[in-house]
Amino acid sequence: MKGYLIAAGILLVALALWFSHDTGYSAGYAAGSNAVQAADAKGAEQAGATTDQRQTDAAAAGSQLQTQIQLTIPAIEVQADDSQRRIHTLYLAQPAAVAAGCRRPDSVQAELDAAVDRANEAARGDLRPHPAAQDAAQGAVAAQRGGSG
Repeated sequence: MKGYLIAAGILLVALALWFSHDTGYSAGYAAGSNAVQAADAKGAEQAGATTDQRQTDAAAAGSQLQTQIQLTIPAIEVQADDSQRRIHTLYLAQPAAVAAGCRRPDSVQAELDAAVDRANEAARGDLRPHPAAQDAAQGAVAAQRGGSG
Protein backbone atom coordinates (compact mmCIF):
# COMPACT_ATOMS: atom_id res chain seq x y z
CA MET A 1 0.00 0.00 0.00
CA LYS A 2 2.89 2.26 0.70
CA GLY A 3 3.94 1.78 -2.92
CA TYR A 4 0.53 2.95 -4.12
CA LEU A 5 0.76 6.08 -2.03
CA ILE A 6 4.22 6.86 -3.40
CA ALA A 7 2.99 6.19 -6.95
CA ALA A 8 -0.09 8.39 -6.36
CA GLY A 9 2.15 11.16 -4.94
CA ILE A 10 4.47 10.96 -7.93
CA LEU A 11 1.46 11.04 -10.24
CA LEU A 12 0.10 14.14 -8.49
CA VAL A 13 3.48 15.87 -8.71
CA ALA A 14 3.73 14.93 -12.41
CA LEU A 15 0.22 16.26 -13.11
CA ALA A 16 0.99 19.49 -11.24
CA LEU A 17 4.16 19.96 -13.27
CA TRP A 18 2.30 19.16 -16.48
CA PHE A 19 -0.44 21.71 -15.86
CA SER A 20 2.00 24.37 -14.68
CA HIS A 21 4.06 23.78 -17.82
CA ASP A 22 0.94 24.02 -20.01
CA THR A 23 -0.12 27.26 -18.29
CA GLY A 24 3.38 28.70 -18.73
CA TYR A 25 3.37 27.79 -22.41
CA SER A 26 -0.05 29.35 -22.94
CA ALA A 27 0.99 32.50 -21.12
CA GLY A 28 4.20 32.73 -23.17
CA TYR A 29 2.31 32.14 -26.41
CA ALA A 30 -0.23 34.83 -25.53
CA ALA A 31 2.54 37.27 -24.56
CA GLY A 32 4.39 36.62 -27.83
CA SER A 33 1.20 37.02 -29.85
CA ASN A 34 0.41 40.29 -28.07
CA ALA A 35 3.95 41.55 -28.74
CA VAL A 36 3.64 40.76 -32.46
CA GLN A 37 0.25 42.49 -32.67
CA ALA A 38 1.63 45.56 -30.88
CA ALA A 39 4.61 45.69 -33.25
CA ASP A 40 2.27 45.40 -36.25
CA ALA A 41 0.08 48.21 -34.92
CA LYS A 42 3.13 50.43 -34.33
CA GLY A 43 4.40 49.73 -37.85
CA ALA A 44 1.00 50.54 -39.34
CA GLU A 45 0.89 53.80 -37.36
CA GLN A 46 4.36 54.78 -38.58
CA ALA A 47 3.44 53.92 -42.17
CA GLY A 48 0.31 56.07 -41.86
CA ALA A 49 2.34 58.98 -40.49
CA THR A 50 4.85 58.64 -43.34
CA THR A 51 2.02 58.60 -45.90
CA ASP A 52 0.45 61.68 -44.34
CA GLN A 53 3.80 63.50 -44.40
CA ARG A 54 4.38 62.59 -48.04
CA GLN A 55 0.91 63.84 -48.98
CA THR A 56 1.56 67.10 -47.12
CA ASP A 57 4.93 67.52 -48.84
CA ALA A 58 3.41 66.79 -52.26
CA ALA A 59 0.66 69.37 -51.68
CA ALA A 60 3.23 71.97 -50.60
CA ALA A 61 5.40 71.24 -53.66
CA GLY A 62 2.38 71.57 -55.96
CA SER A 63 1.41 74.87 -54.36
CA GLN A 64 4.97 76.17 -54.63
CA LEU A 65 5.14 75.15 -58.30
CA GLN A 66 1.81 76.88 -58.96
CA THR A 67 3.10 80.08 -57.36
CA GLN A 68 6.36 79.90 -59.33
CA ILE A 69 4.45 79.42 -62.57
CA GLN A 70 2.17 82.36 -61.78
CA LEU A 71 5.25 84.53 -61.22
CA THR A 72 7.21 83.30 -64.25
CA ILE A 73 4.58 83.07 -67.01
CA PRO A 74 3.69 86.80 -67.07
CA ALA A 75 7.37 87.70 -67.42
CA ILE A 76 7.74 85.27 -70.32
CA GLU A 77 4.56 86.61 -71.93
CA VAL A 78 5.75 90.21 -71.62
CA GLN A 79 9.09 89.39 -73.22
CA ALA A 80 7.44 87.32 -75.96
CA ASP A 81 5.03 90.16 -76.70
CA ASP A 82 7.93 92.65 -76.79
CA SER A 83 9.81 90.38 -79.21
CA GLN A 84 6.77 90.03 -81.44
CA ARG A 85 6.26 93.79 -81.49
CA ARG A 86 9.92 94.47 -82.32
CA ILE A 87 9.93 91.88 -85.13
CA HIS A 88 6.73 93.37 -86.54
CA THR A 89 8.25 96.85 -86.39
CA LEU A 90 11.46 95.66 -88.05
CA TYR A 91 9.54 94.01 -90.90
CA LEU A 92 7.51 97.18 -91.39
CA ALA A 93 10.67 99.26 -91.51
CA GLN A 94 12.54 96.83 -93.74
CA PRO A 95 10.19 94.60 -95.77
CA ALA A 96 11.48 91.29 -97.02
CA ALA A 97 13.05 91.44 -100.47
CA VAL A 98 11.20 89.77 -103.30
CA ALA A 99 14.44 88.57 -104.85
CA ALA A 100 15.34 84.91 -105.37
CA GLY A 101 17.55 84.95 -102.26
CA CYS A 102 14.76 86.00 -99.89
CA ARG A 103 15.90 85.87 -96.28
CA ARG A 104 15.19 87.54 -92.96
CA PRO A 105 16.81 90.88 -92.28
CA ASP A 106 19.73 90.60 -89.86
CA SER A 107 17.91 92.64 -87.20
CA VAL A 108 14.91 90.24 -87.32
CA GLN A 109 17.17 87.20 -87.11
CA ALA A 110 18.97 88.75 -84.13
CA GLU A 111 15.62 89.32 -82.39
CA LEU A 112 14.53 85.73 -83.08
CA ASP A 113 17.84 84.42 -81.73
CA ALA A 114 17.40 86.55 -78.59
CA ALA A 115 13.88 85.15 -78.14
CA VAL A 116 15.25 81.60 -78.42
CA ASP A 117 17.92 82.43 -75.83
CA ARG A 118 15.28 83.82 -73.45
CA ALA A 119 13.11 80.72 -73.94
CA ASN A 120 16.09 78.51 -73.09
CA GLU A 121 16.81 80.64 -70.01
CA ALA A 122 13.19 80.29 -68.93
CA ALA A 123 13.36 76.51 -69.39
CA ARG A 124 16.48 76.38 -67.21
CA GLY A 125 14.88 78.70 -64.66
CA ASP A 126 17.49 81.43 -65.30
CA LEU A 127 15.05 83.98 -66.70
CA ARG A 128 15.00 87.21 -64.73
CA PRO A 129 11.49 88.60 -65.12
CA HIS A 130 10.91 92.21 -66.04
CA PRO A 131 10.22 94.10 -62.75
CA ALA A 132 6.84 95.41 -63.95
CA ALA A 133 5.71 91.95 -65.01
CA GLN A 134 6.91 90.44 -61.74
CA ASP A 135 5.03 93.06 -59.70
CA ALA A 136 1.86 92.43 -61.70
CA ALA A 137 2.18 88.66 -61.25
CA GLN A 138 2.77 88.97 -57.50
CA GLY A 139 -0.28 91.24 -57.26
CA ALA A 140 -2.35 88.64 -59.11
CA VAL A 141 -1.15 85.88 -56.75
CA ALA A 142 -1.92 88.03 -53.72
CA ALA A 143 -5.39 88.84 -55.04
CA GLN A 144 -6.06 85.15 -55.68
CA ARG A 145 -4.96 84.21 -52.17
CA GLY A 146 -7.04 86.98 -50.67
CA GLY A 147 -10.10 85.83 -52.60
CA SER A 148 -9.75 82.15 -51.71
CA GLY A 149 -9.64 82.70 -48.00
